[in-house]
Amino acid sequence: MPHGRLRGLHLVQLLPGVHLHGRHRFVRAGRGHRRAGRDDQDRGAAHLHRRGVRDRGDLGDDPGAGVQAHAPQGVPHGARAPPLRDGRLERDQDHRAVLAHRAGVRGHRLHALLPHAAGVSALPEPGRALVVGVATSGRAAAVLLRELGWHVVAVDAAAVDAADLASAGIDVRAPSSDPVPADLVVRSPGVPREFAPLAAAYAAGTPVWSEIELASRAMPNPIMGITGTNGKTTTTELLAHVMRAGGLDAVACGNVGTPMAGLVGQLAGDAWLVAECSSFQLEDTPTFRPHAAVLLNITPDHMDRYPDFEAYRRAKLNLFANQGDHDLAIVAAGMQSTGRSPTRRVVASGPPGPDAVSWAEGGLHVQGLGLVAPWSEFPLPGVHNRENMMAAAAMAAHAGMGAEEIARGLATFPGLPHRLEVVGVADGVTFVNDSKATNPAAAIAALDAYPAQVRLIAGGSSKDTPFDDLARAAASAVAHAYLIGETAPDIARALEGEHVASTLLPDLPTAVSRAAVEAQTGDVVLLAPACASFDQFSGYAHRGEVFRDAAREAGAR
Repeated sequence: MPHGRLRGLHLVQLLPGVHLHGRHRFVRAGRGHRRAGRDDQDRGAAHLHRRGVRDRGDLGDDPGAGVQAHAPQGVPHGARAPPLRDGRLERDQDHRAVLAHRAGVRGHRLHALLPHAAGVSALPEPGRALVVGVATSGRAAAVLLRELGWHVVAVDAAAVDAADLASAGIDVRAPSSDPVPADLVVRSPGVPREFAPLAAAYAAGTPVWSEIELASRAMPNPIMGITGTNGKTTTTELLAHVMRAGGLDAVACGNVGTPMAGLVGQLAGDAWLVAECSSFQLEDTPTFRPHAAVLLNITPDHMDRYPDFEAYRRAKLNLFANQGDHDLAIVAAGMQSTGRSPTRRVVASGPPGPDAVSWAEGGLHVQGLGLVAPWSEFPLPGVHNRENMMAAAAMAAHAGMGAEEIARGLATFPGLPHRLEVVGVADGVTFVNDSKATNPAAAIAALDAYPAQVRLIAGGSSKDTPFDDLARAAASAVAHAYLIGETAPDIARALEGEHVASTLLPDLPTAVSRAAVEAQTGDVVLLAPACASFDQFSGYAHRGEVFRDAAREAGAR
């Protein structure tokens, strides 16, 4: 078998399975501009060609009742979205693995070499494909399909630089009322189901796949799938780091790092795909099957995109829909079963039950390995990060790693930017950047991580989530709240009900400056917005960078 895109495809045989990636911007009726989709994909999408991956140092019903692969228009569990505004149908990611190019197998030759054995869902014979959304993941999907011999048309609601796509033989068009004939539609996760080309495909019964569904059909690599309202990216990067520290070949991908379609043919067949999966990505995945999958948590989020919490929950449960009896399905203690058998649990407090796969008594324990290490060995702060570490440790053990290897990997993980990132200290005041806390549950977790008196900076663009729980948590932890952005009045009203003082301010630098002046020695100035960032920033990373700069202006070092 040649090197390049299909290197090692014969090494691993999978049982039935699949994955995804993407993002988009919308106008939200009545509340100003809003973007649905992942709140952390900010890079421009100018990368077309494949490159090799850099080595980088509650619930309830059976998920089979989730979002269907071929749904009619108006499917009851499908996502709802506000009207599109001028802008890309996808948003790109700002945490991408750096890839180094390898020569690849192209066109029909690539298709002929792809696996069709039992355990890998077969790709159909090449025909006409429509790709909806052409930023990072859409481009990766379009190029992969073209290399597989498909005639590819790609549509995007905004003007895009299509020169590189055109040179690859891909026809890029603006959306129109004229139907595009297609045998297969690949949907970028942030594109709403009501977008005309998708609605037509659903109505016609044309297969609609996510990008990760397509990619997983084209590669045999074992998959670790990670989802949840919060903690997905940290756990994905943490698990990939732990596995690499233990000598395994592992790549963070999906909703973080590289689109899965960009990895086809770039990895040895025994390389692990550690895939972060958003709810949007888990739609239109009829065969996606992770060997190990975890739902870290689930609280209301993206309510500007989904008709209700139940639709959001069902999308998350699709992660487990195709797992078999020998696959690992993990949820947090207190959640109902995924519908898979068996479902295992991470237990962050209290005694482990018979279904515990990882628990926290006196340190991190993993079923079958015993005590991995005491918590003092690990640098990540907060109870929520203990849960992330327990999930990662259980999945690493499922991949065959031992306790010492797992402990070493967890102890050396440096953390990620904009996630409880200590920017510096000035006059005994600590400045902490948790810009990635884009919903109330994440902001509450940040407050729990800092028992000191907190000066909370919060606010931004809304996802239609209430702030009552945040206000109750703030009542015992927050000395004063400094509120910015579109949601500032809503948060202020919730805080007032819990007798928490707050001030509305025009922007983030002003909020940081005011908090720094009023803070006392031992206080923590914490950016935990509980909201998306798009009212004032290009994304959560931009917001975090502005906070860093303002903290340094205040003397933080």
